[in-house]
Amino acid sequence: MPPATNRTQRKRPGDLTGVRGQQLAAEALANKEEAQRQVQEARDIEREVRINTDVDYSTKLRPVQKRSVEVEGEIVIEDVVVELPTRRIRVNYPIDDMTFGREVVDAGEIDERGAYVRPPILGGLRNYSFEEGRWYTVDADLASHLAFLGYIYE
Repeated sequence: MPPATNRTQRKRPGDLTGVRGQQLAAEALANKEEAQRQVQEARDIEREVRINTDVDYSTKLRPVQKRSVEVEGEIVIEDVVVELPTRRIRVNYPIDDMTFGREVVDAGEIDERGAYVRPPILGGLRNYSFEEGRWYTVDADLASHLAFLGYIYE
């Protein structure tokens, strides 16, 4: 019995249609692999940019009236800017449309005894979406809530 030879599915040289079809198939395969490589590179770049870009979900500074203090017969009222503490976090699992807290449209007005003269006006509920591995700047109370639920890398 003669030794086995490696036979390929090559067309014989005289079969021009078959040879051209094989050439086109090889070119199509190379083009497809190149296109897949380019798509994967674009996805990797987009993912890297998205992960390395911080999202700021912290609430903005809001002016609050300081309680009046009587000093030698005169009342001093100062406007103070209250800055809420924030934390920079990454979540370990994606979260879609989580509701936490309400928007404060107007903080209201408080008299010298601490009673509301004008009550605060609240807006809509705050909704948040988080992607796994991405950095977010959030208020400290939201960060502690997510940490309590086990959603934050520690």
